[in-house]
Amino acid sequence: MLSQEQPVRAKAFDASAVQRDIGLDKLRGLAILLVMIFHFFQVPNLPKSSALDECVIHFARMGWCGVELFFSLSGFLITRIILRTLHSKHFFRNFYIRRTLRIFPLYYAYLLLLSAVVVCAFMLGRLQEPSFNSFAAASPFLLGYLSNFYTFYTEQFTPLGTGHFWSLATEEQFYLLWPALLFLVPRSSLLPFAVSLLAFSLVLRIALEWLGASAVQIYVFFPARLDSIVFGGVAAIMSERFDPKLVRRYALPVCWMSGLLSVYLLFKYGPTAEHPAVHVYGLTVFGLFFSSLVCLVAISARKSQSSNISILAVFGTYSYGLYVIHVCVRAALVQLWPVSQLHLNSVLPSLVAFATLGISTSLGLAMLSFHFFEEPFLQLKRRFS
Repeated sequence: MLSQEQPVRAKAFDASAVQRDIGLDKLRGLAILLVMIFHFFQVPNLPKSSALDECVIHFARMGWCGVELFFSLSGFLITRIILRTLHSKHFFRNFYIRRTLRIFPLYYAYLLLLSAVVVCAFMLGRLQEPSFNSFAAASPFLLGYLSNFYTFYTEQFTPLGTGHFWSLATEEQFYLLWPALLFLVPRSSLLPFAVSLLAFSLVLRIALEWLGASAVQIYVFFPARLDSIVFGGVAAIMSERFDPKLVRRYALPVCWMSGLLSVYLLFKYGPTAEHPAVHVYGLTVFGLFFSSLVCLVAISARKSQSSNISILAVFGTYSYGLYVIHVCVRAALVQLWPVSQLHLNSVLPSLVAFATLGISTSLGLAMLSFHFFEEPFLQLKRRFS
């Protein structure tokens, strides 16, 4: 049993410092690279080619798991910040304002620009009426951070470069509820409460599957996905309450076992989340694996405060902008890059070049967005420490 609880920290805590842990930035970088590989290796009407091509594309389609890693990271970091600042002055005001300054500016700027492009394309006859009407119908859900519920009810992702926003909506809904729950639940009961939420989400997915819900509905439904984020919260609670050496002793075998089981599920029933073994039970396994991995990386960061910056850390630093922007970049490149029209023995070289160009372009745009648009808003967070 974990029994060596650590004393509650009394010193002041800088929430922004947590978010710049190099180890966690590397995990963010890995997560966004997995997601971008998943998207950029999906080209419409790609011709059939060699077995090697099919194998590489098959592996690339496993990149959707990057979203699960993002969820674990979000749950871990937000829970750790809340636990260390919950009883500080103006906690709720500061917490929600800081989240708003980080998330809203780029999200709504992207929607504004995209809406202008969609309206212009429709007026010029470059966009068909059904596509325009579909975007208009999804707009209220996008504006309200409810695109995951739109997908749950329609069984379609929101259109025209916004389909990936379901995960941002899921995280935002978690940010809205989690601080209040941690405030209301006694600290001694946090761990049992969080574990009960893990069980609730799994049971809900089993019930939805039994009731005939589609894989997409189960995959995006917020209450059924709560465990993916709460797993990270459990890791944060344990890393805050117990001795790091003891946590590491338990987390390491859990990480190995759940990691191996995750690989088995992806190879046996993957590469996507269409099979019930993946979108019902596998999501629990992935959450366990990624949260234990995040916990181990965070504990290691306490011992080694290395300032070495790797390419993964760079991608991690700009991961939010990359996530928001890259789908639009992919849509533009699909129109310009004739990968699907090539009739070669292997499309892999062109596909790799397509993905490399797309990822590089997305990184450049994300860096510009961060330094010239997002950073002024981020500077305002200091007023609400």
